[in-house]
Amino acid sequence: MKLIMEGWRKFLKEAEEEDFLRTDLQGQGTPTFDMDTQLDKEYTQFVQWLGGNIQDPKTQALIGAGLKDGDPADDKFGFEDIPIPVIDLIPTQNEIDINKSLAYPLLKDPTEFISKVSSNGPFTVVEPIVTFNGKYVIDGHHRWSTVYACNKNAQINATNITIQGIDPLDALKAVQMAIGLQAKKVPMQSVEGTNLLSIDENQLKAWLAKNVQVQGELVRVIMAAPEVLAKLKAAAGKETQEAPELADVVMKEFAQMAAALDAPAIVETYLPAYIWSNVASMRQTSQPTPGAGPRDFMPQTGGVNWKEPLAKGEVDIKPPHGTAKAAE
Repeated sequence: MKLIMEGWRKFLKEAEEEDFLRTDLQGQGTPTFDMDTQLDKEYTQFVQWLGGNIQDPKTQALIGAGLKDGDPADDKFGFEDIPIPVIDLIPTQNEIDINKSLAYPLLKDPTEFISKVSSNGPFTVVEPIVTFNGKYVIDGHHRWSTVYACNKNAQINATNITIQGIDPLDALKAVQMAIGLQAKKVPMQSVEGTNLLSIDENQLKAWLAKNVQVQGELVRVIMAAPEVLAKLKAAAGKETQEAPELADVVMKEFAQMAAALDAPAIVETYLPAYIWSNVASMRQTSQPTPGAGPRDFMPQTGGVNWKEPLAKGEVDIKPPHGTAKAAE
């Protein structure tokens, strides 16, 4: 009788654990606490689930079961640092704030604009962006769009993560899980300004007219960079006229007259035409991947050792999937 009761209690305990594993931690009583079901969720729903439960030990065990899922090698990501043409990249979010993309090179440090127009790079904006399989932006959309808006022919330096058999939204989920494992939270940021991925030419011109001043630093550095000015003029369908060979005094006066004409034209005509030529290209070549969510739900990799769980294969992103119980 004692053995029967012990067996019964063991059965009830295992059944209770199994019920928990298959019950949403939100308390809805829905059988969703397994990786197959969670990964099948739409991306923003997945991030909401992850963020709401990330501090629960069973959630930590479940998402970190990659080494105990029956195939310890299948979840390992590769890493490589490579330059990628900005025109080849696809965003995995559907919002890019114009202020976060253009304010830095045009308003805060215009020498960066000159640098990016003058060369095709590759460029690093603060730090390399994060990409997936050399094609999709995972983190660093605003840094990528900054370079693209300044020069559609440029390259940007990236930390490229690689794995076969998953789509870009699953890669986003994997990075979010890696952040969650390390930070015990899922940080978020929001977008406030006009969306650069859907802006039209008139909206862009209005933003530039509001923010770029004829007497500002940007116009001054453009005037001091003839090659850059020539590229801006070319985008507006204007040719740069060669200065005639004149005496030094006359040349100085000629330069002053040219500057007086070019300064307002830079703000009103040349710069808007040049920036729009790049943004229009971005809108044509780099529309978000299907199912992409808003900025609020994107991975924030800064200050977190998110690479380690992915490199080890700890993040359980591919089947077969483990369970929280097996990972304990």
